[in-house]
Amino acid sequence: MQRLRLAGLPPGDALQQVLQQLGAAAPPGPRAYLRWINASVGNSLRLITVDEVLYFQSDSKYTRLVLA
Repeated sequence: MQRLRLAGLPPGDALQQVLQQLGAAAPPGPRAYLRWINASVGNSLRLITVDEVLYFQSDSKYTRLVLA
């Protein structure tokens, strides 16, 4: 896993630099897409299919999954 460094980039070139870094960090070959998400609900763990997720919501230091 590589870190993306944005500090010190000129504003006009920032997006192009980010896209180049992401392209260079991507593994070669066919892409595998995420199909399942492990989500903690209280003390239990729930397996959720990506198709169930409507959107993600930032909630302090956590990310909330909103389902149908």
